[in-house]
Amino acid sequence: MKNLTPHQQQLVDEMIAEFSRINPKPSVDGKKRFSIASIDECNQEKNRFLQTMAAHNRAFLENAMPMMIEQFQEFEKEFSEVVSIHIGTTRGYYTFDNLNDSLLNNLNGSSLAYVQIKIVPKGKPKDYEEDGKIAKFCAGIKSSRESTTILSGEKVYSAKYESIWWGPNWNPSNDGWEKTRESLDEFLQSSERLQQSIVKISNIK
Repeated sequence: MKNLTPHQQQLVDEMIAEFSRINPKPSVDGKKRFSIASIDECNQEKNRFLQTMAAHNRAFLENAMPMMIEQFQEFEKEFSEVVSIHIGTTRGYYTFDNLNDSLLNNLNGSSLAYVQIKIVPKGKPKDYEEDGKIAKFCAGIKSSRESTTILSGEKVYSAKYESIWWGPNWNPSNDGWEKTRESLDEFLQSSERLQQSIVKISNIK
């Protein structure tokens, strides 16, 4: 390679040495020989995988986020006659916009971002926090971990967005995905605790 400083040449030599250690030159098994050109090929292979997964995740969000908001709006329309329903916190966190922005900013990474829904007695503000007189539940995007092995032998990982989830807590991994549902109505129908809380809160004046 031309026009490299001594330091750059050293870095290239170290990369080649590491790749050669992981993936030594084949002779008879038909495996592609690792060479200086393989560095660029490895980077391209890695980038193609990450870009493909990012494109999938972006397309998923374009459909999932409006669907999630629509489900919430249907819930809000039905129950806001008897309780007040707030999204997020008083500081503006844990909203649908927060969730969408967090996921879009790191399309290949897993995220613990979520939406918080808070139910309080009719007319009470978002910062109402009297024990036993509020209910909370959450929503987010479930993802799996996908991987591919590139020419060098390195494994490359990316999140793959799979489904909407609605559940009682912000991190379903802590108490089991079985408590979550892919639609808000399904979650409501499956959660007697939430049903009881809504009935109790609706009777507080």
